[in-house]
Amino acid sequence: MSLLEGRSAGSRPRRGLILAVLLGCGALGSVQGAAPPSQGEPKQRYQRSTVEVDVPDVTLVDQGGKHVRLRALLAAGHPVALNFFFASCRSICPVMTATFASMRTRLGKAQDLTVVSVTIDPEQDTPDVLRTYAESFSAGAGWTFLTGDPDAVQAVQSAFGADAGGKFNHRPLFYLRSPGASSWVKLEGLAGAADLASEVRLLSAPRSAVR
Repeated sequence: MSLLEGRSAGSRPRRGLILAVLLGCGALGSVQGAAPPSQGEPKQRYQRSTVEVDVPDVTLVDQGGKHVRLRALLAAGHPVALNFFFASCRSICPVMTATFASMRTRLGKAQDLTVVSVTIDPEQDTPDVLRTYAESFSAGAGWTFLTGDPDAVQAVQSAFGADAGGKFNHRPLFYLRSPGASSWVKLEGLAGAADLASEVRLLSAPRSAVR
């Protein structure tokens, strides 16, 4: 299943953009700054690590104009998936957003998952802009897009170790967390929808089932 599956027919114009990004996405390799693998060495699509995050107690604004306390949103009693993006991005952001959309399709309604996308361009990405962006990916309920005061957004980026010194330098990062945990699974690189869905299922499984 591709990153683009599970999308509505009304999003065809953005599909063309995402396909162009995927086809030319040597850009993702350069974004990560990784050297190409030597001949015969399998290419690693992404790196997985575990990170501790002290989520700042900030209030942001969602795509509906509602003020949201970030800690409360992330403290829900079910798994959380989070990433950073900006709406005018024409490189990795639409790919990452499409990946989240396809991940949700794979997991289905049975998986109670909180999905959060935080803009790194809060001055341009108003709630109206975020609402239009969310609709273009058929985001629906359970997926919150956040903007807000630039200092608050910067604090969130820094807490997750996602600050790259400017929006055009940001990296393809996904963060996943099981209910109530302080540590997050961090995936950097070309993780696909199937990869994310597998990680979420693992986080959701009873501890006895994964021993």
